[in-house]
Amino acid sequence: MKFEDGINPREPTKTARWVTVEGKKLGIIDARSPHLLPGCEAVACITSSPSTSVIITSLKNPENQLQIDRINQYAFANHNWQGEQTSITLDMQQTNPQKYLSFCKIGNQVLGVLNKESVGFLQQQLASKGRSIQGLTIVGTVNKAPPSYADIIIDPSSVKFPEIEAEIQTPNVATVVIITGTVESKFQAKTEQVLGNMFERAIARAIESGFERVQFVDISPNPTPQIAEALRQLIEKWKDIEIKFIGTVSVEEGMKLLTQPSDIVLGVKTAETIGMIEFVASRGNAVATYIPETGGFERYNLPLAQKAVEVGQIERER
Repeated sequence: MKFEDGINPREPTKTARWVTVEGKKLGIIDARSPHLLPGCEAVACITSSPSTSVIITSLKNPENQLQIDRINQYAFANHNWQGEQTSITLDMQQTNPQKYLSFCKIGNQVLGVLNKESVGFLQQQLASKGRSIQGLTIVGTVNKAPPSYADIIIDPSSVKFPEIEAEIQTPNVATVVIITGTVESKFQAKTEQVLGNMFERAIARAIESGFERVQFVDISPNPTPQIAEALRQLIEKWKDIEIKFIGTVSVEEGMKLLTQPSDIVLGVKTAETIGMIEFVASRGNAVATYIPETGGFERYNLPLAQKAVEVGQIERER
């Protein structure tokens, strides 16, 4: 299988990480799930739970399809629907003061519950005719719906990372690559504070090492405006060195900028960033990440002296 970026089908203005198998798209990775970088390939075991929904296709108009959910909870839970023609009657029932459900029945037995999108579609179609979906009978063919989710277990030894060629940078420029992810609101303020401290330490190290400029670049899967604002404040505060925020670039472009031994990747470890962090660490890049849930840090490939400085500074902060 291969991982690549593409248009998010739920939000066309955003990108999503797609999984393709033998050239065919399987689906998109949940943003909260760990995942590999675009361009990575791997051997994996893919499993999915049995579908709990069916699709009924109208005989009169095959383009009209409705989805019936929760079939595992009712009379036909063990039936394997494979294109059988049947007649389904809708029975709208009030389950609590604020909620109505459209039960789908075959005779007197419940098949399942018509899902929300299908209810809306039918109501729109019937509104012009002055009809209600209550008691409506639909004749069509019924098939099991595809599973909504699949579990992917990757063989770590099979992972092939994309090839990235390094570009030569001016020796007097230090680079800091940023990787951040979505954090729970209760950890947000502390995370922003810690990131700001990490950025300042990176600037101080660049000055100590004799660099004339330090450049920050963001390769986060979902960049936030808080990063740009934090760096703007640092640019105003630090006058002993030129600070430049390049902005948001792809992972490949960001990795090309890490050419100096003192260059570093700073980030926040979340479900959506763990794959990126492990990737850059596997290339031998220096990485320091903050874990919001524990308030701790993880470091990869840092020189011993630098680790000692980091630990000392963290202890003083606490």
